[in-house]
Amino acid sequence: MDGVTQDKNKESNQAVNHLTPVRILVIDDDEQVGAICKKFLNRQGYDVTTIQNPGDALDEFRKETYQIVVLDLILPPYDGLELLKAIRKIDSDVCVILLTGHPSLETAIEGLKNYGAFDYLTKPMDLEKLAVVIQKGIRKHGLATDPVQQITKEVGQRIRAIRKEKSLTMRQLSKRIGVSTSLISQIERGESSPSIPTLYKVSVALEAPLSELFQGY
Repeated sequence: MDGVTQDKNKESNQAVNHLTPVRILVIDDDEQVGAICKKFLNRQGYDVTTIQNPGDALDEFRKETYQIVVLDLILPPYDGLELLKAIRKIDSDVCVILLTGHPSLETAIEGLKNYGAFDYLTKPMDLEKLAVVIQKGIRKHGLATDPVQQITKEVGQRIRAIRKEKSLTMRQLSKRIGVSTSLISQIERGESSPSIPTLYKVSVALEAPLSELFQGY
């Protein structure tokens, strides 16, 4: 294998391997619950941090970047719903999953309706159900968990950015390349992996080389 090929392979591997695990912040004053969640979710491939003191939660959330928050609503003397509202002010897009006992079920529903929580689970918690809800949240929020998803998402974002730079609507791009606006929308959101012929048509229509769409890869 010559030096040029080795360099190209090295660059390709570095681009793919840059993907980091989804980061999850678990906020629960029960140390045992936090430890169980951390051990279970680490085995699922997630990067998990646990916080027992709700007073430290916002500082941690401001300091680090998390894609998912698992939040217990019963955090005496704190109000879990108030903490949810504060988290939302810092990051309006983060996926929040609530943990609740039956007495706080109405509060959980209020969190879903009024403060954008993604879902809730009742205690005692079923770890398998937690894993399922997290996967649903990942799909809903468009979080990439493997290299192919990451590439698909980033290529879609570049297509969208270039299209907007050229003041093209999705309908106009649709007519140029002969695919539906629905497919273009899915590609730009990273929900669909475009075929090579479709990518080539997009490249020509946007007057952007394929290398620009795959920048960094």
